[in-house]
Amino acid sequence: MNAATPVTGLDLKLARVAARVKQRQLGQAMGVSESRVSSIERESFVTAELAARYRTALDTCRAPSAGQVA
Repeated sequence: MNAATPVTGLDLKLARVAARVKQRQLGQAMGVSESRVSSIERESFVTAELAARYRTALDTCRAPSAGQVA
């Protein structure tokens, strides 16, 4: 997504679920609580800065794909 494309909490949640990462794991990577991650994912609009922070944290804790060694 480019910077001009609005990001919703649902967009972020779908990316997290597809990566098989739990809210607790993501919260730890972001330095926030699990409930804060849940709150972000319910937002109808997420700022570009917060979306980037979320995605960066998600990248650090992605679950290994099938067939990969953890």
